[in-house]
Amino acid sequence: MMWSNDELTVINKINQLPYFSNNQLYLESKNYSSFDAQNDNILCEIKKRNFESYHKYAVEGLILERKKYESLMNKSNGRQVLYVNLFTDDKVVIWNLTQLTNEGHDFSWFMKRMNKATFRSVNNKTEKEVSLLKIESSIDNNAKIWYIK
Repeated sequence: MMWSNDELTVINKINQLPYFSNNQLYLESKNYSSFDAQNDNILCEIKKRNFESYHKYAVEGLILERKKYESLMNKSNGRQVLYVNLFTDDKVVIWNLTQLTNEGHDFSWFMKRMNKATFRSVNNKTEKEVSLLKIESSIDNNAKIWYIK
């Protein structure tokens, strides 16, 4: 899905991370795509969070919708599926959903009442099946959170 948050700048920042040094992402330019960036080896969903990486929402776990998860996994065609979260303090947390799935990670899916669409009226609510991803299950055991400039 195309977003209006200067997505090319965001992807350029993400490409500065060591994880992407030899595997640069490029913007998915199709409107209403189910992912934001890709390359030959990776399919990537990117979320810009409106809070810091140490905020209670980040500590409690970041929301991943099951519908989004299934769509990404179905479109991966053998590529790794990454879920990238950027925070207002310029820190990034990345989960490798393919690896978590292959390792039998317990996503503990549950129903939550949420906005029907992220950028729509807060009065238009629906039940969504979601998981809370903890920073501890992100991709890098030594540096769970990266700083980007």
